[in-house]
Amino acid sequence: MEKLILKPLQFLSRMSKYTLLPHYLDVTSKDTKLKEIILKEKMKKFHKSFVVEMLNKEEMWEPRVTAEERSKKVAKAKIDMEILYRKETDEYIPIITNQALVQACTILDAFLCDCMRAITNYRPEELRKLAVNGDITAIGAIDAKDDKEILKLIRDEVLKRFDFNGIRVKFKMFRKLKINIDWVFEIKLPRRFVACYPDRFDFLINAYQMRHNIVHKDEMPLKNLNSLFEITDFFSSLIFRLPFEIYRHFKIPINLSLMR
Repeated sequence: MEKLILKPLQFLSRMSKYTLLPHYLDVTSKDTKLKEIILKEKMKKFHKSFVVEMLNKEEMWEPRVTAEERSKKVAKAKIDMEILYRKETDEYIPIITNQALVQACTILDAFLCDCMRAITNYRPEELRKLAVNGDITAIGAIDAKDDKEILKLIRDEVLKRFDFNGIRVKFKMFRKLKINIDWVFEIKLPRRFVACYPDRFDFLINAYQMRHNIVHKDEMPLKNLNSLFEITDFFSSLIFRLPFEIYRHFKIPINLSLMR
């Protein structure tokens, strides 16, 4: 088997990129009138695809509608669309901010899978605590070339199940390996959250519920960039602390380089 190691800085770098993107766009939109440029482009496309067509194709109008009336109706449509496009453009930063939370959860999931992959690679005996009946079939065992391939089949099923499970079950599986998850979650929260989340794990669950609502209910629970930063700072702390606890428990090396 290849020897995988823990790579927290690579995941922290990815987290930072997606977190800062809406911030950079927000700053750019204020400094360069980005929103006005976007609005101008949208109106240009609307004029080309709709206004010109409506004015030039008489068959699209009732016979009694005069050219002057058509012009007035089209002008009214342009005003209405500009109001709509301006509202849409104002929502771009909130949309990107909430999508950044979705991506942040995805990065955290990928990091947890990478950690579990490293553990089961370095310490295959730990699969005893994670495997279930049915992870390998009799036919699969017979067809396997040797014990290493059987172990790989079981490991692949465990990792597949880990990847598929929700965030609660992922951390339950780490606990099965006697990893001190309570220590990992000893993370300082912003003061306004301390009373609401005495158990820091609930803060994580709430963030994932927001992700669910963004993806499946088309909601935008994050109202500003600071709310995003508070969550991604918490995620980053998890990404930083978990590898050190895994190292303490299993002595799996940590790569502190940003290079792969």
